[in-house]
Amino acid sequence: MSRVDRLRAILTKVTRVPAERIQLDTDLRADLHVDSIQGLQMVAEIEEAFGVRIPDDRIDDYSDVRSVLELIEDAGG
Repeated sequence: MSRVDRLRAILTKVTRVPAERIQLDTDLRADLHVDSIQGLQMVAEIEEAFGVRIPDDRIDDYSDVRSVLELIEDAGG
Protein backbone atom coordinates (compact mmCIF):
# COMPACT_ATOMS: atom_id res chain seq x y z
CA MET A 1 0.00 0.00 0.00
CA SER A 2 1.40 3.41 -0.93
CA ARG A 3 2.04 6.17 1.58
CA VAL A 4 -0.92 8.13 0.15
CA ASP A 5 -3.24 5.13 0.46
CA ARG A 6 -2.15 4.49 4.04
CA LEU A 7 -2.80 8.13 4.92
CA ARG A 8 -6.20 8.03 3.21
CA ALA A 9 -7.08 4.94 5.27
CA ILE A 10 -6.13 6.78 8.47
CA LEU A 11 -8.13 9.86 7.49
CA THR A 12 -11.12 7.69 6.62
CA LYS A 13 -10.88 5.96 9.99
CA VAL A 14 -10.66 9.27 11.86
CA THR A 15 -13.21 11.29 9.86
CA ARG A 16 -15.43 8.59 8.30
CA VAL A 17 -15.04 10.34 4.94
CA PRO A 18 -14.69 7.77 2.11
CA ALA A 19 -11.10 7.39 0.89
CA GLU A 20 -12.08 8.14 -2.71
CA ARG A 21 -13.13 11.66 -1.63
CA ILE A 22 -9.73 12.39 -0.08
CA GLN A 23 -7.27 13.96 -2.53
CA LEU A 24 -3.88 15.61 -2.05
CA ASP A 25 -5.44 19.08 -1.97
CA THR A 26 -8.23 18.10 0.44
CA ASP A 27 -8.21 20.55 3.35
CA LEU A 28 -8.29 18.79 6.70
CA ARG A 29 -10.39 21.37 8.48
CA ALA A 30 -12.62 22.79 5.73
CA ASP A 31 -13.25 19.59 3.75
CA LEU A 32 -12.83 16.82 6.34
CA HIS A 33 -13.90 18.87 9.39
CA VAL A 34 -10.97 17.61 11.47
CA ASP A 35 -11.24 19.12 14.95
CA SER A 36 -8.53 19.22 17.61
CA ILE A 37 -9.44 15.82 19.07
CA GLN A 38 -9.47 14.20 15.63
CA GLY A 39 -6.17 15.93 14.87
CA LEU A 40 -4.57 14.29 17.88
CA GLN A 41 -6.08 10.93 16.94
CA MET A 42 -4.81 11.36 13.39
CA VAL A 43 -1.28 12.12 14.61
CA ALA A 44 -1.29 9.07 16.88
CA GLU A 45 -2.47 6.86 14.00
CA ILE A 46 0.17 8.34 11.66
CA GLU A 47 2.94 7.81 14.20
CA GLU A 48 1.95 4.17 14.62
CA ALA A 49 1.37 3.42 10.93
CA PHE A 50 4.52 5.12 9.63
CA GLY A 51 6.83 4.53 12.59
CA VAL A 52 7.55 8.22 13.03
CA ARG A 53 7.35 10.74 15.83
CA ILE A 54 5.66 14.04 15.06
CA PRO A 55 6.65 16.71 17.58
CA ASP A 56 3.74 18.49 19.22
CA ASP A 57 4.94 21.84 17.89
CA ARG A 58 4.59 20.53 14.31
CA ILE A 59 0.97 19.38 14.60
CA ASP A 60 -0.40 22.70 13.35
CA ASP A 61 1.98 22.65 10.35
CA TYR A 62 -0.48 20.67 8.28
CA SER A 63 -3.52 22.03 6.50
CA ASP A 64 -4.14 19.59 3.68
CA VAL A 65 -3.31 16.00 2.79
CA ARG A 66 -0.20 17.01 0.83
CA SER A 67 1.24 18.87 3.83
CA VAL A 68 0.61 15.84 6.06
CA LEU A 69 2.51 13.66 3.59
CA GLU A 70 5.40 16.15 3.66
CA LEU A 71 5.30 16.11 7.47
CA ILE A 72 5.52 12.30 7.43
CA GLU A 73 8.41 12.41 4.96
CA ASP A 74 10.25 15.02 7.05
CA ALA A 75 9.80 12.79 10.11
CA GLY A 76 11.42 9.89 8.26
CA GLY A 77 8.33 7.90 7.33
